Amino acid sequence: MLIVESNLLAMAYVRGATSDYDDWAKLGNEGWSTADLLPLMKKSETFTVAPNLPTHGYSGPTKISKGGGDPSMGQQFLDVGKAYDPTTPQVLDNNDLITSHAYSLWYKYIDPKTGRRSDAATNYLYPNSGNPNLQILVGKRVKRVIFENNRAVAIEYLDDAISCPGGTTEVSIARAANAMDGLLKMRPTPRELESMGPDFGTRWESFFKNSPDKPVANIVAVPTCLRDPSTLPQGNIVQGGYYILYPGSVGRVHISSGQDANAPPDFDPQCLLDPSDLSLLIMLYKKSRELLRRMPCFRGEVPSLHPMFPEGSAAACKRTEGPVPINAPDIVYSPEDNKAIEKYTRDRVQSIWHSLGTCAMKPRDQGGVVDARLNVYGVEGLKVAVLNPLKDMSIAPKNVGTNTYSTALVIGEKAAVIIAEDLGIKGVV
Repeated sequence: MLIVESNLLAMAYVRGATSDYDDWAKLGNEGWSTADLLPLMKKSETFTVAPNLPTHGYSGPTKISKGGGDPSMGQQFLDVGKAYDPTTPQVLDNNDLITSHAYSLWYKYIDPKTGRRSDAATNYLYPNSGNPNLQILVGKRVKRVIFENNRAVAIEYLDDAISCPGGTTEVSIARAANAMDGLLKMRPTPRELESMGPDFGTRWESFFKNSPDKPVANIVAVPTCLRDPSTLPQGNIVQGGYYILYPGSVGRVHISSGQDANAPPDFDPQCLLDPSDLSLLIMLYKKSRELLRRMPCFRGEVPSLHPMFPEGSAAACKRTEGPVPINAPDIVYSPEDNKAIEKYTRDRVQSIWHSLGTCAMKPRDQGGVVDARLNVYGVEGLKVAVLNPLKDMSIAPKNVGTNTYSTALVIGEKAAVIIAEDLGIKGVV
């Protein structure tokens, strides 16, 4: 089954930390450490931003570039960071698998020669569309896997009710055969750690403290607004964003019917179940606001996109004639202001659509579904390597601190190597 949605992504180039993949290997997944996967990461990409960087590739199908757009907005963000937050370094590349606290321009999956997005379908599928061994069925949903004597021999599928609402419900059987953004990857300062209190402090001690390559969150500035423009005032809008990379809250999903493949799943993202996530998001709101209101383009804030602060609050949003000075004091939030930020966070929190782990690659007694060679436990002839970075990067046994497209690509490359080895095909490395 093939699922690829890289043509719907925001083209944001972000990679995980070295310890992310090493954590996978520690679960008994031989061949999945960063040292094992780095050659495949390099194989998959052409990094056009700068030459000869040791963790990047320069001849792969997926192109990474500055995008050819106006870099001024991203540069404003970096310049403010340099002046307002001088202890945080500025680097050419904070996606080198080890940098966890630095500003950089935010590079994109864009082919610099064509200006078009560098997606998996264009780079991997279309060049092989004439291969008789490749069959692509779109708008289909698998109902079940058919077994003969414990060996998977076919799948039963039907039209997907969402993507093909006018399709037939008849069952079939197939037998086996451009503007530049700024990006801050960050770990909290001692002062920020203190401000988040014991809820996040416990999470810091148990998960982040001894993994210095793991960023806690990303803060970004983008020269657009990801909202319905009809609800916004006229004029140019720059949007700040922040997202946590390793939430303590973990959701759940399960099928709700053994017969109806189109039945909605039993799904609960359980956002903010872990109180450390709320503490962190509140801190990130305050930090990102301080950065953006110092950018030269700043002319005030859109109240509807911010918390509803009490009337007369010093934190209230307003229009301005320009940015606040770099050395201006930070906004002081009253207890009522903090309650408004908490309510705003609870009302607005959402996923960034990078779910993973429903068929985790880990020991079966730990809830795993597949082994290190992607074989489903308990049956024969069935592997899983779902590579959909918008719906489910399913085999990941633990979280990765990244937009998941980069990891989905390396899983695909690794799956190709494993399947070729099983089939005795030479030359796939």
